[in-house]
Formats: sequence, structure tokens, C-alpha cells
Amino acid sequence: MSDNASEDEPTMEEILASIRRIISDESEEEALVTAPEEELSEDSESEPVAAPEPEPVEEPEPEPIPEPEPIPEPDPVPEPDPVPEPEPIPEPEPVYFSEPEEEEDILELTEFATAGDAHPIVSPPVESRTAETFAHLSQMMVAGYDGADNTLEALVRQMLKPMLQGWLDENLPVIVQDAVEREVARIARRK
Repeated sequence: MSDNASEDEPTMEEILASIRRIISDESEEEALVTAPEEELSEDSESEPVAAPEPEPVEEPEPEPIPEPEPIPEPDPVPEPDPVPEPEPIPEPEPVYFSEPEEEEDILELTEFATAGDAHPIVSPPVESRTAETFAHLSQMMVAGYDGADNTLEALVRQMLKPMLQGWLDENLPVIVQDAVEREVARIARRK
């Protein structure tokens, strides 16, 4: 389709030739129009001279348009390798809790140090000051401090306290009962 359209359109040389013809025709007409009247009157006595017909200018044959070189097709892009499916994660093996066999009482095997054997690392005044500082810290953690109610931690505690209390009311008796039954069963097996 584009080849037919390009054949119908004049080439640049044809357009220039057409423009030259028009200009030359106009210049001949202007020469006749601007000729002095005297010359026309002299010529009028004799036979009127017809304006020479312009010689037909042969239009040059259009040069054949060279066909464009075909654009080489790009190499085909190889398809990417498919992404392998991830291997399934194996489920963890179940852990079975069994009651431990007879436990030995660790305290029975431990020898306690006597007062005479212990050598303190710090002096007694430093030890008492350190103990007081830790006691103050423990008291502050339990009782709180001025402005402690305005912290995010205090707000979370206030919100969690009723939930925790409800859960403990519901589940603690069962938990304690199971623990007591296991301990009684363990002691009964020992004897």
C-alpha cells in the first residue's frame, strides 16, 4: 500500500521542474503585458503577432525509487527458564513428652558452703548499700513511681489485668490439679 502511495506522489525533481515552468510562463506573460504601447502600435499595423506558444517541456521520467533494504529480524529472545516451584517445607516431627524417669534430687548431692569457707568479694558497707539499692528498685517496680500511671506500660498493664485475671480464673485450677496429680504419681512410683 505504501509503495502505491509513493508512486502516485511526485518526486522532488518533478516538483522543482513544475515550479520552473510556472515561473518561466509568468515571466513571458509579464514581458508581453509590460511591453511599451509604441511597440504594440507598430505591430498593430501589421498582422498581430501571436504570442509564441511555450514549448512543451518534457517532464523528466521519475527515477525509480530504490526499494529499502529489508530490516533484519531481531534474534528471537529465548524464553526465561521457568521459576522452579519452592520445595514444600517439611512438617516438624511431633514432640512427645514423657514423664522423666526417676529424678535425682540435686540438693542431696550438693555440699553447702559453710560461713567459714565463704570469702566475700566486696566489703560489708558496699554490700549493704548495694542491697539497699536493689531493694529500692524492687519496691519501685512493684509500687511504681510518680507519673508511672501515665506511661504506655502502665496503660497496657491496666488493660491486660482483667483479661489475665479472667483467664487465670478459668484455667488455673485445672493446671494446678494436673501438676499435683503428676507429682503424686511420681512420688508413688518411687516407693
